[in-house]
Parts: sequence; structure tokens; C-alpha cells
Amino acid sequence: MANLLHHLLRLDYVSCVLTILATFLLGRKLWQGWVVAAVNSAVVCVIGVRTAQFGFVPANLLCIALYTSNLVTWRFRSPGHAAKRHSNPAARAAIRAQTTETHGATQDHLAAAKQVGASRAAGA
Repeated sequence: MANLLHHLLRLDYVSCVLTILATFLLGRKLWQGWVVAAVNSAVVCVIGVRTAQFGFVPANLLCIALYTSNLVTWRFRSPGHAAKRHSNPAARAAIRAQTTETHGATQDHLAAAKQVGASRAAGA
């Protein structure tokens, strides 16, 4: 029974799935990604002990500590923190200006790319 469980629960595949899931969640700016990443680091620690590759253990314990710190900073910061950061009218105006500037530059790049594409199509 234990041998069957060992073959069904390959920790390298579990770690692979957890890595992809954590990356996806963090890319979507979800705090749950830090939890998944910490679980993945624990799995890598188990893999390191089972395969006698003990260098994985301290590195991933440090990663777990960093993930915990990031989670606490991200998820449990004071509720007034975000409100204070965006309540300043000057800060809101600066964010708006930066967004408009970035959007305008992106539109300029898209227009230039369309012109290059059109001229290549006309020449072909």
C-alpha cells in the first residue's frame, strides 16, 4: 500500500504543479500564491531530505520565511494603509498622469507598428 502511494504521489510532480499554480496566483496578484509557494518549498524540503540533497533544505526554509513575511505584509497590513496612500489628491493626480502618459506611449507604438505592417503588406 505504501509503495503504491509512493508511486501515485510523486513529489516532483506535486512540486511542479504547485510552482505553476503559485506563479499563476501571484501573477494575478492574489495573496494565496504566497501560501501555495510556501507549501511548495516545504515539498522541496521533503524531496531534499529523501534524496540526501540537503542543500535544498536551508534554502527553502529561508524561502518559507520570506513568503510568510510577504504574506503578512501584503494580506494583513492595516486597512487604512491603502486608503491613506490613495487619499492624497496630489498622489491620485500623479497616478492618473502616469497612466495617461503610459497609455499614450502605447498607442503611439501601436500606430507605428500598424504603419510598418501596412507598408510591408503593400510592398509584398
